Amino acid sequence: MKLSILAGNPKVELIDGQVQIEPQLPAFEEAMKLTKECRDRIAKIAIAFDHKALFRNQFVGFELSNRRLKHLRLADLKPEIASAYEETATRYGIDLSDISVISEDICRAKVVQQTGYKINPADMSGFAFAERGQKCTEEACDKSDLKVNCRGITAAIIHSLSKGADEIQTFWVYDPVRVKPETISQGTVLAGHIFGVKIPIQQTLIFKGKKFVTKFN
Repeated sequence: MKLSILAGNPKVELIDGQVQIEPQLPAFEEAMKLTKECRDRIAKIAIAFDHKALFRNQFVGFELSNRRLKHLRLADLKPEIASAYEETATRYGIDLSDISVISEDICRAKVVQQTGYKINPADMSGFAFAERGQKCTEEACDKSDLKVNCRGITAAIIHSLSKGADEIQTFWVYDPVRVKPETISQGTVLAGHIFGVKIPIQQTLIFKGKKFVTKFN
């Protein structure tokens, strides 16, 4: 049984030319711990970043081929980002070059490509869109229009993890704005409706040091 593992949802941004990162290390550590335990059956290890604009134009640390840019690894990112995870990954014997990077802009593009912005009530695709200019904190995740919302991004993340896997485990650190349990759960369900993901998924949300597990079959 091949397993894909995700650490989400760290935030990276450029402020006055400086990289700022919220690494969400508790989720990353849980992902690394499970990776070490299940090393012989790993399909994919990934980290999904919350960011603005085009990820590769801001956070890639080296000149890479177009092929590599489409398959970024954590080791490819700017030192300020990679170094935030290096100690934890090394402690569990995981190389940063083995950890795939999933970016928000690529996830949005995947949802648009799959749906063509066409909202089909039969497959719940409308739940993946929000009105442009709104944020999830402004109830955008409850409206349908032309911008892929947090649920849609989560669905695309799950789809990316599902390739070559028989099951998925995801780890998240609760944030009242960026990582809400209902949004992650709804996005996970959407992955089945939009992308046809049908494998078992276990979602672990970390809040104040406690782990809350939700399973989807």
